[in-house]
Amino acid sequence: MTEFDFSEDHIKKTLRITLIVEIPLAVVFTVVFSLILSDFDVKEASIVACGALLLSGPGLVIGTRRANRSLRRMRVLSDEDKIVKQCGKSQQLISWDNIIKVKVIENPKGDVEKIRLYTKNKREMWLAGFEEMRGIASLIKKKISGNILVETKQGSKFDSGNPIFAAIVFTGWMFFLCLIASIGIEAFEMFMILFILCAGTWMLIFRPLTKFNASDKWFEITSSVSLIFCGILLFVLVVLKWKLLY
Repeated sequence: MTEFDFSEDHIKKTLRITLIVEIPLAVVFTVVFSLILSDFDVKEASIVACGALLLSGPGLVIGTRRANRSLRRMRVLSDEDKIVKQCGKSQQLISWDNIIKVKVIENPKGDVEKIRLYTKNKREMWLAGFEEMRGIASLIKKKISGNILVETKQGSKFDSGNPIFAAIVFTGWMFFLCLIASIGIEAFEMFMILFILCAGTWMLIFRPLTKFNASDKWFEITSSVSLIFCGILLFVLVVLKWKLLY
C-alpha cells in the first residue's frame, strides 16, 4: 500500500497568509465597518469594533487549531483495488473500477494543485495539499482503466498561495462590504442576511468540506444548519426592528 501524507508546507503557507495578511486586514476593515455603521461616531465605533474583535478572535484561534490538527491526520492510501482518503477513523474510499472521470488542476507554475475523482454513483473525492500531488496524479492514471477520461486543466492564472494575491482578494471583498455598508445600515443588514442564508444552503447542498475531508461531515452539516437558522433569525429581528422604528 502506498501512502501520502498531508503537506506540512501547505499548512504553514496557509497559516502564514492568515497571520500576515488576513488578520491585520480584518482588524483594519472591522474598524472601517464600525465607523461607517456608527455614522463615524468614534466612541460608538470603538465599542462595536472591540466587541467584534473580542468575539471573533477566540473562534478564529480555535478554528485554525482544529483545522490544522485535522489536516495533519489526513492520508491518501493507494491499494490494489481502491484509493482511500483517511483522517483518523473517518475514511472516504473509491474503488478504481468505479471511477469514470479524473480532473487534474495545475497552478500557474505547472504544479498539480487539485485532483478530483468522479464516480459512477456520482460521489466525488477531492485531493489537494498532499505531499507529491503529481505523484498521486501519476499513480491514479496507472490504476484506472485506459478508457477513463483524464482532464488536465489550468486553474486560476494567479497563485492562490501568494500573500499578495490573497491580500488583493481579501481587500476587494472587504471594500465591497464597505461599499454596501456606506449605502445604509438597512442595505448592509439585508445583504448579510442573504449572504448567510446562501452560504448555509450552498454548504448543505454541495458539502465542499466533506468532499475535502470526510471527518468534517457532521461539523459541516451542523454549521450549515446553524447558518440558515441564524439567517432566518436575523431576518425576523430586522423586520421587527423596522416595524418599531418606522
